[in-house]
Amino acid sequence: MKIVPPLFLTAATVLVALAMFTQPFDLLSEGFIGLVFLVAATSLTWWWAGRLKGAIVDEENLYVLGWMKVIAIPLEEIDHVWDMSGGYPVFVNLKSMSEFGRRIVFIAPQSLLFMFDSHPVAAELRELVKNAVELKRNPTSA
Repeated sequence: MKIVPPLFLTAATVLVALAMFTQPFDLLSEGFIGLVFLVAATSLTWWWAGRLKGAIVDEENLYVLGWMKVIAIPLEEIDHVWDMSGGYPVFVNLKSMSEFGRRIVFIAPQSLLFMFDSHPVAAELRELVKNAVELKRNPTSA
């Protein structure tokens, strides 16, 4: 989701642009309108893909993976976890600013089973956050 769709749309945009500019065309032709839509779709896809991060979780931290950097966010620093119907993407809102911003977005493993329900990864992360907050409030309960 982070690499293939943007590259595919970029290749399609370049091919359509090359075809248009190597052949004579009318400024308001169907090809030109298609190129405008392709450029808009490509730009939107690159923007969306740029926001996506990788995520790994353990009992204490959410590890967020960017292109060249990995940061650890303590689970008690997570304010809210939510996902869209279909189970992906998963949004993690933080209590304070991190190196990747206050919202982390990652794609959970996709399956047709989660098409109309919340993804189990989001539910598991919510439970881990709840446990970490409780442990921080009452450290003797561990």
